[in-house]
Order: sequence, then C-alpha cells, then structure tokens
Amino acid sequence: MRKKSSKPKNEAKTSYMFPSLHQDVSEAVSSDIPRTWFNKQNGGAHHEYSTHVMGTFKCDNGGCSNHGWGSKKVAILIRGFSGNGYNAVVFNQRCRSCNKLGTMTLDETSYIERVAYRVKKWAGVTLEEQPHDGRTGPPHKTELCEGCQSVSGGRSEADHIATPAPVIPMSRQMPSQNISQPPRSDPLFRADLVQHTQCADSGNCGTRLPKRNLLIARTKAISEPEPTSW
Repeated sequence: MRKKSSKPKNEAKTSYMFPSLHQDVSEAVSSDIPRTWFNKQNGGAHHEYSTHVMGTFKCDNGGCSNHGWGSKKVAILIRGFSGNGYNAVVFNQRCRSCNKLGTMTLDETSYIERVAYRVKKWAGVTLEEQPHDGRTGPPHKTELCEGCQSVSGGRSEADHIATPAPVIPMSRQMPSQNISQPPRSDPLFRADLVQHTQCADSGNCGTRLPKRNLLIARTKAISEPEPTSW
C-alpha cells in the first residue's frame, strides 16, 4: 500500500492541525463508533494524550547545509471532547544546523492510526495495546522539538487538566478527629496556652514541652479517666 503524506501549504509554524484527515479517522473508527467529529477549538477538552507520529522535514534556508531529515518522534497532542469529538495538534521541528523551523511532511498512516486508537480508547472500546515499531532512529533532540519546548519552556498544554490530590502517608496524617479535645473555654487549657506562649516568646522554656506537643499532652491529660481513689 502506498504511503500517504500531508504537507502544510502555508509558511512554517510551530504546530499544525490536519482537519483534512478527519474523514480517514472517521472511517478508521466506524466499526466501533458510529459518529465522531473534529473540533478546531482547544477549550473544553475532557481528555488529553501526548504521543508521537512520523514525518519528514525540509530546511528551506538556502544558506543551510542541512537539506532535510526524518523523524519517528514527531510530537502530537490529541484532545478528546464530548460526543466522541477530538482534535490533534502536530508539532514542528527545527533544523539542527540553523535552528530554523522545518517544512513538515506528515506520515498520514501513523497519524490516522494514533488518533483513531485514542478516540476509540476514550469511547470505552476494548483494544489491544498498540504495537510499537522496533526500528530505532537517531536520538530525539528535545531542544529542536516544538512539542517538547511547549511543555518544558513554560506552561504545559495539559496544565488545565485536574491533577489528583497527593496521597498523604498514614504516618504523616493528623490525629483522628474522634480524640477528645479540651474545650478552649477550659481555664486550665487557657492558662497552659498563655504560659507556654510567654515561655516561647521569652526563649526561657527550661524543660517545657515543645509548642507542637502542648495540645497533645493537655488532650491526653483531660481524656484519661479519673482514678477511683487517691
């Protein structure tokens, strides 16, 4: 089968969208998803996924000795929207010799496969893991990749996606709320608190408890049962 490719028609930019390939993506998912749509806007995405496609690049700088290069790690950011909507941003690369943006020719087959797989995945279709090409190419130079720079150079494309709260180890959690706490109106508690505050301010605490242990010690003393006899 002939390898298809797409080339942006305008001047070199840092990233591109390829809505012209939506029909191919739609056909690729049609056996599992009856309808999908391409969103040219980025706001309101429910999902985001970064991966790679393939492509070739040409340096149009007439004074540069590097005429072109190929890459198997062309960065792509796929976004998912409600109703099986999606879009995909493909990032350009720079010439290693003159640092000018290249003219990209996208490998359509890798784009369609990657995007269709992700749209199906987000729609809940059970899929096998996508096979990866075992062939290796030149090392990926992050400093020349506009996709890598869009993340490391400042705000990430995925910053607006909610991040789960970190899990706090049990050993670092606060004491359970069912522990009896002395009422702040308790005169003994108030006296201890004032006395300890004066001690901490003067720096002459002697052998007094550290400030963070004061409440725990006072809590323990109040919550312990009184002896039945003296």
